[in-house]
Amino acid sequence: EAALSCVPCDPGFFCPEGSSAQLPASCPAGFYNGNASTTLESLDDCVGCALGSFCAGGAAQPTACAPGSIAPSANMSACELCPKGHYAASRTACEECEAGTYAASEGLSLCTPCPHPLSSSSGDVTCSTCKEGFYLLDGTNGDPADI
Repeated sequence: EAALSCVPCDPGFFCPEGSSAQLPASCPAGFYNGNASTTLESLDDCVGCALGSFCAGGAAQPTACAPGSIAPSANMSACELCPKGHYAASRTACEECEAGTYAASEGLSLCTPCPHPLSSSSGDVTCSTCKEGFYLLDGTNGDPADI
């Protein structure tokens, strides 16, 4: 019969008191090590990522969302891109583009003004209407790239 012995934890792991196994010394995605020390002593030291930032997990600290992307809730492991027709008004919320502007792609931090004399409704992905006093000729779609 083998004798019981206590073995030191390997670097990169932690061993809670009474444990019979090593646990990875890293926080899960959406969390980061909130302990002032550099080593994680317990998963209780993992703190949820705040709104507007993401935590990839492991040893990564919170990272602010890039312009055009948001983290609308806590504990996110990645930021989300704002959809077409919307822009990132902050790091936590997307808003519809106002009438007269558009967002043709995902992940924009600003809406693009429609070129004169084209216009758009709020939340549009292209400028497909004419401003007052103008009309659309030949059924063109009014895409600013066609101007």
